Amino acid sequence: MASSDVVFLVFEGVKHLDVAGPAEVFTQARRLGAAYQLRFASPSGAEVTSSTGLRLAVDLAASDVTSAGTVVIRACQVFCVSGAGHRL
Repeated sequence: MASSDVVFLVFEGVKHLDVAGPAEVFTQARRLGAAYQLRFASPSGAEVTSSTGLRLAVDLAASDVTSAGTVVIRACQVFCVSGAGHRL
């Protein structure tokens, strides 16, 4: 079975649970036989700090994502309130 990339796009101040919860669901599905490959991206490719202060390492910059089966964007509080100045 071909792998399906799931890319999580995370921004500074993201709620950790908003990333960890969905990531755990995809990981559990993988344990049960689904072929998901999880990757994490930020706008710049640098790690981000969650709302709780937990640092989240990322695999790549958003601009380096060339394809994905699923993209999960968890940033609304920061993105919607401040505008964050990011292009999606």
